[in-house]
Amino acid sequence: MVKSKEFIAHVDHMMSKSEIMDATSSAFVVVDENINVVYSNKEISDIKTLQPGDMLGCSNALELGCGKSKNCAKCVFRNTVKESFAKGVKVKKEAVLSLFNNSMLALKETAIPFTFNDKKYVVVFIVDVSAEKYKSIMEKTFSHYLVDMAGALDEYLKFMVESSEVDVEALKEAKAISSGLLDKIMLFRDVTMAQQGHLALNLSNMTVDAFLRSVSHKIQEITPRSMDKIEVVFLGRDVMMKTDVNLLGRIVSSMLKNAIENEHSTEKVILSVSVDDDDITFTVHNNTPISENVDGHVFQIGSTTQGEGRGIGTFGMKLIGENYLGGKVWFTSSEEKGTYFHVKIPIRR
Repeated sequence: MVKSKEFIAHVDHMMSKSEIMDATSSAFVVVDENINVVYSNKEISDIKTLQPGDMLGCSNALELGCGKSKNCAKCVFRNTVKESFAKGVKVKKEAVLSLFNNSMLALKETAIPFTFNDKKYVVVFIVDVSAEKYKSIMEKTFSHYLVDMAGALDEYLKFMVESSEVDVEALKEAKAISSGLLDKIMLFRDVTMAQQGHLALNLSNMTVDAFLRSVSHKIQEITPRSMDKIEVVFLGRDVMMKTDVNLLGRIVSSMLKNAIENEHSTEKVILSVSVDDDDITFTVHNNTPISENVDGHVFQIGSTTQGEGRGIGTFGMKLIGENYLGGKVWFTSSEEKGTYFHVKIPIRR
């Protein structure tokens, strides 16, 4: 890290310029052309090759370091810095990072290039807008669900009121929409409480196959027309687990619903389970691969392939599955094998 008095004095002088002062209210870092952090106004580790993702705790930087994951090529934060270097101008953008603890970090980023001793640098001003961003995404997504599902329910109820006879099928559809609406409300409640660190566990014992049957029943209640697209592979023996079955059920149900929505072939979505001495893994498979454009932020809040106003389920499944159920949530996807979503939890929480 550059620590010379001349360099620090130069940066401090820059801070007195009004156009730069307008850009900052939180923190700033100075990076070189390799995007290594050479100076910061915050206390950080004295590592010569430290990069912004390492400093901010980005989940993509965990294993190999910032800039070395396959997802880093799409990183808005890094690309804003690169654009400022390349064009020699101030660049302002908003970046959203998924952090190692499954939380979200939303930043307003302003990158401004400068030269010192014939070397090029960019000073990056960072303003944390996570709270506002999270609130905006949740409100937008929740209102989308409410309008869609309440509108559909209203249409079915209107049809039944105007009908001279009781239509059992219409009643079933109305019940399914009502159940789906309640499920969404509970999902938003749980994700919000989990994000705030206030979600309480309600542990209970249940056999694995009984749990699978309860998930199947829930899916049938919410989306009855989807049941012919699902194949459940039961364990076939009594294995008892102790966990919060309601939260686990929400995760597995979200995995199933995502797979059904994304499956474009006539092949079935398969829910299966495997057990070892310490853990249980529930797996949902569908044949359609996830696009490379979104596979890097599948678990990022607001990220979705399903259109505007979606993208809470995958964020919630990882946040709750890992931070509260003590498990691991991940996926693999390829053209040859399709997409597999997994949630592994301890047999006894």
